[in-house]
Amino acid sequence: MAKNYGVDAEFYCAELAMDELENAKGADPEYVPLPKFPAVTRDIAVVCDRAVTVGALEDCIRRGAKGLLKDVSLFDIYTGSGIPEGKKSVAFNLTLRSDDRSLTAQEADEDVKSILETLKAELNAVLR
Repeated sequence: MAKNYGVDAEFYCAELAMDELENAKGADPEYVPLPKFPAVTRDIAVVCDRAVTVGALEDCIRRGAKGLLKDVSLFDIYTGSGIPEGKKSVAFNLTLRSDDRSLTAQEADEDVKSILETLKAELNAVLR
C-alpha cells in the first residue's frame, strides 16, 4: 500500500468500528450548575479498631448525615503514640451544604453530631 501511494516510510492503518465506539462512550454529560450557597467544612478524627475499613467508616458517615453532607474525604490514618494498641485514628474532611440556603454553624454542628453518634453506635468509633 505504501508503494502504491508513493510513501517512502512506514505507516499504519486501522479499521474502526464507529458504532461500537459510539456505544462505549457512555451517557452524555449533564450540566450541573455551580452551587449558589457556600459550603461549610468540618474535620473529624475518630478512633476505631484497626480492622474497621475506611470504606465502612465512610458509609457510616453518609448514613449518619441528615441530608447536608455533600462530600467526605479521608486525609489521615494514624496509629502511633497516644492511640491504644489495636486501634487507629482516621480523619475525614466533611463538606456540608444546603441547596436552598446558607447553613448556620448550629445546623452544621447538628449534622456532625448525628454522624458521630452513628459512628459510635454502628462501629464503636469515637471522636479523638
